[in-house]
Amino acid sequence: MINYILFALFIILQIGDFYTTYLCITSGKGHEANPLIAPLINKYGIVAPLVGYKLLAIIIGFFVMQSVVGIVILNLVYSYVVFQNYQIWRK
Repeated sequence: MINYILFALFIILQIGDFYTTYLCITSGKGHEANPLIAPLINKYGIVAPLVGYKLLAIIIGFFVMQSVVGIVILNLVYSYVVFQNYQIWRK
């Protein structure tokens, strides 16, 4: 049961990462730091590459959630990412 709760939190964090990344890029206050996604954003715009990346992350998270430790680590990482994005956008 805890795995499903942690996975739900992971999905919420993915939405938060999408939203805060979108805010940072569109406001001109930040850029995509992921070197795999940044060129795709330059070529296709912001939304499609971010949605694709978030969907891929959720699929990976689904398999990782079998390990409580693994999904906790992912949640901690993405909590930090969302927090940092928010800090950049807020400036």
